[in-house]
Amino acid sequence: MRGTHTMSYVTDNSITYNGARYWFKWKCGFAGGTDYEIREPSGETYTASLQTIISEYWREGWSQDALAEIESRLGLLVRSVCDNAGQVRPETIDAFNAWLDREHAAMMAYMINQPERYGDADELRAEFPAPENVAAGHWASGGWTPVNAMARAILPAEMSKANG
Repeated sequence: MRGTHTMSYVTDNSITYNGARYWFKWKCGFAGGTDYEIREPSGETYTASLQTIISEYWREGWSQDALAEIESRLGLLVRSVCDNAGQVRPETIDAFNAWLDREHAAMMAYMINQPERYGDADELRAEFPAPENVAAGHWASGGWTPVNAMARAILPAEMSKANG
């Protein structure tokens, strides 16, 4: 399937973002999801998961409720169950997105500069599109909600209370 691959190559695990040093490390990937080890500028280290596609593994062997939970966290970077101490901080999400963009650009440049080994640049760009920005997730009964979407959903209600 074209366009569904993710890169697991890394050239540098750390990034300085808005003056703070973050560290990200790919741990493992399975069935459209990837686990990352994250170290915050404070030194706190934890594992977070990112689901980017719903693979056949999830579609064929899981209940509708389990599948709905997996679908609800598409594109969300969420702390693993073992480390669940709340959502990933917005600053960390921003640094993670910057790190993913940088790593993708570095690997694309590496492959494009070796067409005899990796093929045509346009085909590579189609096969490995730039990563989409991820968001933090908030768990509520029934599934994950992107934090940004949750804030937008709450804002109108808060405004009507203030204006009411």
